[in-house]
Amino acid sequence: MKKAVDMPAEEEERRRRRRRRRRRRRRRRRRRRRRRRRRRRKRRRRKRMRRRRRRRRRRRRRRRRRRRRRRRRRRRRRWRRRWRRRRRRRRRRRRRRMRRRRRMRRMRRRNRRRRRRRRRRRRRRRRRRRRRRKRRRRRRRRRQRIVSWLVMPVRTAGTTRTSSLFEFGEQVVVDKFSKMGHFIPTHTTACTEERALLFVHYIISQHGIPTTIISDQDPKVTSKFWKELMSLLETKLVMSSAYYPLTNGQTERLNQIVEQLLRAACKDDISKLDLHLPILEFAYDNATHIATRQIPFYCCYGCNPLTPQKPTAPATCEMALPHPSSERTCRSSFHGSFFTKIVHEAITTIPEPYRRVVARLHFVLRTVVTSMWSLHSASPTILLFLR
Repeated sequence: MKKAVDMPAEEEERRRRRRRRRRRRRRRRRRRRRRRRRRRRKRRRRKRMRRRRRRRRRRRRRRRRRRRRRRRRRRRRRWRRRWRRRRRRRRRRRRRRMRRRRRMRRMRRRNRRRRRRRRRRRRRRRRRRRRRRKRRRRRRRRRQRIVSWLVMPVRTAGTTRTSSLFEFGEQVVVDKFSKMGHFIPTHTTACTEERALLFVHYIISQHGIPTTIISDQDPKVTSKFWKELMSLLETKLVMSSAYYPLTNGQTERLNQIVEQLLRAACKDDISKLDLHLPILEFAYDNATHIATRQIPFYCCYGCNPLTPQKPTAPATCEMALPHPSSERTCRSSFHGSFFTKIVHEAITTIPEPYRRVVARLHFVLRTVVTSMWSLHSASPTILLFLR
């Protein structure tokens, strides 16, 4: 009885399986048909693209042939024109040669006369220049007592010591915060190791290891030895770009000041440049700075340095300033430090160079200048009271 009951269930399962198989076959057939259609479409498209390419190639070939023909025609025309031009040029050259020969004969005669005139004029001009130079030399000799350190150039040739003015630009070190500078004397054949020893001796021993160093692209600074030394000291190297000195403008400006100070100090004997450096360094660090309005010594150490005693009694004098040219006399009589404090009517304090001050005071007829010094003063103060 169990077999009779189970038979219809087995038949139903068989029918279901058959139906599933039929459905699968139908799906496969449909997929095959779709694939065939797609392949046919792709073949047709390829054929169309090939036909189009062939047509394009034919058109291009035709165009190229036409262009070649046109170029050939143009070349032939150019050749013909060139040959005609060359013939014309040859004929013109022959005519010009004949004309030039005739002109040259005439010009030679004229040039002889002109040369004689020019020689006479040159002689007269030379005589005038010599007279002018003599006059200028006389005037300079008269003013040499006042402005000798401004006009006389510094000569580096023939010195007995190993120092030159053009080396201090590389060995000038400035503090970014306090504006304090160190002038380190070197020689022309100083290698990177010697400069590193100078750096340790003059800066690290006094102020410690710096965090960053700003310098130019000197080959001794860009060497491997210097970079490895800075990496061991954990200092950051910042180099200025080429033809852009503004990144290291502080030292560039200080180099100009050092040149001016050396010209003023070593006008008599240039071989003693390195001996004047420590004194000039003290004078620079003991003068007020425009940016901080303070002395670099005070910004760095918190106190003013001790200076030699100067006369405490005030000195007054009257000076006539009818023209800006009188700046030289004022500057020669009051050259104490590079920057000065100028008090206008005892109200405002304006630190400026002498030239700008005298240029602004050129309209004043007369002024009274009172200069006062005291013991342990940072820099002499000049007080200008206008009448």
